[in-house]
Amino acid sequence: MSTKEIAAEFVQTIQTHFPNVKFKQPTENRSNRISIYVPNSKRNKRWMQVDWNKTVVNIAMDHLKGEISKETVESSEIPYGKLDGNHTRIILADNDDAVKLSIFINEPVDFKNQKFIGFLKEHFESYLRRVGET
Repeated sequence: MSTKEIAAEFVQTIQTHFPNVKFKQPTENRSNRISIYVPNSKRNKRWMQVDWNKTVVNIAMDHLKGEISKETVESSEIPYGKLDGNHTRIILADNDDAVKLSIFINEPVDFKNQKFIGFLKEHFESYLRRVGET
């Protein structure tokens, strides 16, 4: 499976479990990026940014600062730890307002895993609070 296919599978998972989100599709200048957001009256602050190249899919997920713990991120069942450029990993960003996920072709993620879906749902609720939609 290519990284573009992995990104598409991830986007399909988001579409299935979060039908109200919108997708800013790749552009001519950024043909390897999809932004995911909920339209709102204040601003269309993205929830996720999905980027890919030949070797890795990188996903940045924004949430309300301080609301997502390391334990919550670890509940996704994706190996937690420093993004080393070689292995699939997930980590809470240093500024505590985002989660970063890198997925490598040789270390895929099961997007149908119920614990991963549960993590996404908890993260989404925090994102909604960040953009003032709850």
